[in-house]
This record gives sequence, C-alpha cells and structure tokens, in this order.
Amino acid sequence: MVKKLFLSCYSNELAVALELKNNLEYAFKESLEIESPLEDIKCGDDWKEYIKERLSDCDGLISLISPAYAKRAWCIAEFIPFWIGGKKVFPVTIGFEDASTDIFKLITDKYQTARLEDMEDIQKLLEAISEFCGVSRPDKKYLDGIVNGCNREYKNIIAEESGVDADREVFTQNRYIRQYINNSTVWECSLNKEHSGVLSATCIKDLSIIIASNDTRYLEMPLRALSEEGIVFDEIEADASGKKVSIGSLIKSEESVYTYKVSFKPALKQGETVRVKYRIIIPQYKLATQEKAFEYIQKSERIDLREESIAYRVDAPTDKFSFKIVFAPECSVTPKEIQAKFNNIINTEELEKIRADKSYSDTFSALSGCVLELKRTKPKPGISYIFSWELPRENEL
Repeated sequence: MVKKLFLSCYSNELAVALELKNNLEYAFKESLEIESPLEDIKCGDDWKEYIKERLSDCDGLISLISPAYAKRAWCIAEFIPFWIGGKKVFPVTIGFEDASTDIFKLITDKYQTARLEDMEDIQKLLEAISEFCGVSRPDKKYLDGIVNGCNREYKNIIAEESGVDADREVFTQNRYIRQYINNSTVWECSLNKEHSGVLSATCIKDLSIIIASNDTRYLEMPLRALSEEGIVFDEIEADASGKKVSIGSLIKSEESVYTYKVSFKPALKQGETVRVKYRIIIPQYKLATQEKAFEYIQKSERIDLREESIAYRVDAPTDKFSFKIVFAPECSVTPKEIQAKFNNIINTEELEKIRADKSYSDTFSALSGCVLELKRTKPKPGISYIFSWELPRENEL
C-alpha cells in the first residue's frame, strides 16, 4: 500500500522542497507519494480548500522548516491538523545553527528533528519513513542526493536573496557535507586475460577535501563492477590531520553496485583538510565485447547492444575536477560523445560549456590506446558526466 505524505514548506524555498520530494520518492520507489501543494496548485484554485483536502487525504506530514518558514503562521497551521489527528510527523530542518532552536519549540519538543546538514540525521529519517511505509530501508547511496541536493538549492536561494554569486559564496557548515579542493580520478582499462570479453581496471583516486561537519568518521563512495571477486584497495598516500585512514570492505547495494568507506580515526572535525590517494584494482570491471554483453544480459545477438559507459556524479562543490579513462590499445573501443545530466535530464548548458572551453577530449594512438579525459573548474554540484564507448566484436580485438 502506498503511503502519502503532505509536504509543508515556505513558498520561497520550493526548490529545496522539490529536491527533497524527488529524492525521497526515488528512494522509496512506489511505496511513497508526497503531496506538494506549492507545486500542484494551479492558478484560480481555492488554495485553502485544496490544502484542506490534501491534509485529510495524507497519512502524515513532512515539515521542511527553515528560519524563514518558522516565523510564518502557516507553518504551524499545516502542522496542527496532523498533530491533533495523531498522524505521523517528520520534521526536517535546514539553515539552523542548532536543530533544538526555540523558534519551533512546539514541534521540536514533541518530535525527533532531522537536520538536512547531517548525514546521520537523514539516515535516521530514511529509517523512520521505511518503518512508516512498511518497507526495507533504502540504500545509503540516496543520502548524498538528499543532503547535498537540498543544501545546494538552499544555498542558491540564500545567495540570490542576499545578492551573492552562489558559485563564489564562502563555504560554510550549513551548505554541504564536504567540499573538494581537488577531485581526480584515473581509470586504466585492459583486457582480462583470464575472463574472455571482460575489462580489468585499475582506478587511482586523488581527493583533497574540506570537512564541513564535526565527528565525520567516514566518507562513503559508490562503485560499479561486474563482480566483487578479487577487488583490492591499496592506499598510496594519506594526510588526514594526523588521523589514521583506512578503506573498508565492499557492501553490495544492488545489482553490480557496491559502496565502500574511507574511514578516519579519530573522527575529523569541521574545517579539517584531508588528502587521500588510493588505488582500486578490479579484475572484472566492465564488458569488453558485444558478444559478452549479449551473454551477460542473456539476450539474443539480434539485439543491438554495443555500448558501455562510466558515469560520475559531482556530489559537492569542487574547485578542480578531472576524470580520465585510458584503454589499452587491444581494447579496440570507439568513444562516443560525452553527456552531462542534471536530475537525469540532459544538461545542454553544461555541454555547451564543455565544447566552448574544450575541456573534454578523446584521443587514440597505437602506443597508448584510447584516452577519454574531462577537466572542469567548479562544476555544478549534482551534475553527472557519462563517458560512453562502443564495444567491439571479438574478432575486432
């Protein structure tokens, strides 16, 4: 049975509310619907009657409370019917220095509040909504989308209201969980000698990060691979303000998708800078031939499945971003045009910037093979880059 939640928010902060709504509905798939009156109500509608109907139809409330919204009577007015009716209430705050603020004492005294700046709070929120919907908790991979997406939109709103360029705004604890000074990834791919039709890969990640929240014990990283078998992590270099750095084991979240943690002991504090450089060796990373692709998805060869890809989502503000894929000459891949997406929609503005400043290139030489490389300065948080290539036939290797 699908549960319905009513989303209460300040009209000027609709972009934050929609980011929260879309990410939660995506995380809970068909188990959750969120009514957003500010999004759904049309010109000419009786807005008081509309909201009254939605209040009675919904099973619970998500109240998105900012300092600006907490000062408005309508915030309390939408909360009271759910409170009196004994329905479930999920208070979520953003922009407060202290989640226990007296501004909204009526709610915070009765209900556990989740801060959108705090990963652990949002993880507890997902657990609570899972119990409410009667389903298992969504994978932790959704945390970054909720926290960073909502804080990004809130930052843009505050910057616009204050007349500050959001891209140049000073980084503060209330905006993002972390900020990258440098985010560099290099993939080196070659044919697997033991598994025909499969690419082996070595990935070197070089990250320089400013920590934005206190008691940061780990950073969670996503990884896709055909198989977990034989994956090795090898620390190359670490400078974490005197902290011990370790890389945890893989946790499978869904088909071909894993997560791993880069952990710090003792925990890092806000403002500390971390430099971590490490290597991941993946014996079975991607498909190498069209025939193997057909075999892998158990489809007929008549289906024209000829592509593979690597996608990377920029999850936080980043000063310098680089992503490079190097294929050994024997891989015989044919690169395709890079794609850039935001909220799963092609972002033509970003693609135009990439073409204008020639920040993406694909080259080939008999000596070094095919190389795909992207270099960006201050890419928009939330943007995803997709690097695709056409698979060869076995007889073309």
